[in-house]
Amino acid sequence: MVNKNLGIICFLELLRKFKRCFRRRNKSIPFIENIDHFKSGSPKRKRALISLSPAAWLTALREFPGIKFFNVNGLTYIMVKVLNENGYAVDIVDIVDYHPADFKPAKQYDIFIGHGGRVASLIDKLEKNNTVILQYVSQAYWKEFLRQSTERYERVCAQKRIPLITSHIRSHSDQERKGEEHLAERAKYFFTGNCPRMIKGYGKYAHKIHAVGWAAYVEDDLIVKDRDFDEGRKGFLYVAGTGGNIQKGLDLLLETFARTPDLSLYIYCDVEKEVRTLFRKELSLSNIQYIYHYRFGLLRKHLRTILKRVNFTITAPIDTGIGTAFLGSLGIGLIPVGYADMPCSPANSHLANSWQIESLVSNVREASRMPVEWCQQASALSLQNFRDNWSPQAFEKRFSEFIREC
Repeated sequence: MVNKNLGIICFLELLRKFKRCFRRRNKSIPFIENIDHFKSGSPKRKRALISLSPAAWLTALREFPGIKFFNVNGLTYIMVKVLNENGYAVDIVDIVDYHPADFKPAKQYDIFIGHGGRVASLIDKLEKNNTVILQYVSQAYWKEFLRQSTERYERVCAQKRIPLITSHIRSHSDQERKGEEHLAERAKYFFTGNCPRMIKGYGKYAHKIHAVGWAAYVEDDLIVKDRDFDEGRKGFLYVAGTGGNIQKGLDLLLETFARTPDLSLYIYCDVEKEVRTLFRKELSLSNIQYIYHYRFGLLRKHLRTILKRVNFTITAPIDTGIGTAFLGSLGIGLIPVGYADMPCSPANSHLANSWQIESLVSNVREASRMPVEWCQQASALSLQNFRDNWSPQAFEKRFSEFIREC
């Protein structure tokens, strides 16, 4: 039997590899300084340094008002906007392509926003000038990330009766771990999304964390006006960003829907080789459909047709926060189910207490039996939850409050 899903997935992967052979690598932009793009009530007498991506700022400027990705383009744009409006001129240094040992701050910075484990030596230089160190958190504390990733890989390897996979798709080098620990120790405050399990995982550092928020941009053409909420009770969409299918729970969902053949799982993300290899049987099932290729051009009409018969967005990652792709699905009115680390109400979600298969199977079956009227109301409330808590506007408001408190 020909596996249509695997055929499409492999073709798209070959196409991506072919394109990469001819794509010129963008020159890195190591440093941008004196960004004063947004007006403030008084002259900018303070300075802020961000360690993310100068290229993200330039991309956001070029795309505005239609910025495509919140992480990191939209995030950078909003941080600069808020800092400018609060009297800060902003510099951005790329710590990935510009080694911190090569960067010697020539200015007195009032605030530094750090991210990742590459900034350790830079922090030491800034602390001498009494700079307030802030940490932007986008995932689990590295010790928890490693523990939970290992747990997920141990489960799938035991399930498939293969030797333990010790090299994870998403991981931290020893140097990055040391750097992240150094940043965590030195930072006055962290800011991140309101993800209770992830925050708790930071242990002794959890008291430093401010749940400022997180966000996603919505693809407006995917907002469905005439969803069939009756038929949609059998439809579940899985969306995720790049890297780490097993750490993001795709394997769990494939097993879950293999046990619920009357329900449909629509996969809207890249599927990595280790998942394609281990889950060939599940990917061949008629109720599991790969639809990521429908994001292109004229094929999007097929995607919109599918979304008319999907009520739910499903996820089951390790406790590493909420992905922007998943948040974007809330913004088109889908109801969150599965295992998600976010505050929700029973009125706007139907979440499981565990990521174990038995819990997920029970969860999707229960969701599929919810009354049509509940689904209609929960969809509207899920959209409102997105606007109030996970939209770029909500993030900007809370980040501005956070900066003023610092």
